[in-house]
Amino acid sequence: MDAVLTEDEQKAEHERQKMYIEYLMMVHARSPQSDKEQKAQRKFAEELKPKDFKKPKKSNKAKVYKWDTALLERLKARQQQDRQRDA
Repeated sequence: MDAVLTEDEQKAEHERQKMYIEYLMMVHARSPQSDKEQKAQRKFAEELKPKDFKKPKKSNKAKVYKWDTALLERLKARQQQDRQRDA
């Protein structure tokens, strides 16, 4: 049952992708006549967009990076040694 369902879902997603591409070709062949029409086109395109095309929403949280402090200390020591050697 699940295999049939996933096969049907795949067919539906494939059809949705075809419709989306055809819609994009149609939309780009003719520019919207008004702002209202442009908004309607964007809304329809978002609804029609295949799942694979949708971008994940970005969070507002800043990334926190972990610094390798031991590596930084070794690099600083190496730079100081190089400077002393060159001087």
